Amino acid sequence: MKPTGKSMVLSGVLETGIMYPYDQNLKTVLEYSNVLDITKAWRVKDFKVWLKSTPEEIGIANWGYMAIRYQLNTDSMVRADFWDAADNRAIAFGEVSYGMNSYNDKQTFGQPTPATLLQYNQHIQPDHTIQNQLDLAAEVVFPEAGGMLVDLNYIIYLE
Repeated sequence: MKPTGKSMVLSGVLETGIMYPYDQNLKTVLEYSNVLDITKAWRVKDFKVWLKSTPEEIGIANWGYMAIRYQLNTDSMVRADFWDAADNRAIAFGEVSYGMNSYNDKQTFGQPTPATLLQYNQHIQPDHTIQNQLDLAAEVVFPEAGGMLVDLNYIIYLE
């Protein structure tokens, strides 16, 4: 693919169920109907995903660790294919983890409850093209609040 100098930014919110599998937390963020012209395509330059919901909105009752695992796919995938770097439809992976606190913790003294960032890691396959669609999928692991819904912000930079 020859660089054109054009760029695009995609941003939004993905509503995600805690402890739900990837295929239930899936959003098509780009539909690009240009599959017959291989000279025109997009490439992910960078992307970020982070927690939008506050611990109060989630209903955190005590201290715990929350892990958010996410990936970008260039085509529809079935549940078994998620989080597998061997599948060429999965072009980017990331994980972010938070330490979640609550009002019940005596150290907060009634202050807004924090979501402390503990780890942030992501990988983008360098040689990929997006000619049809781009999907964002996520899995949130936080057993203390299984079944609750959280909002994740995302921003994706394309070139």
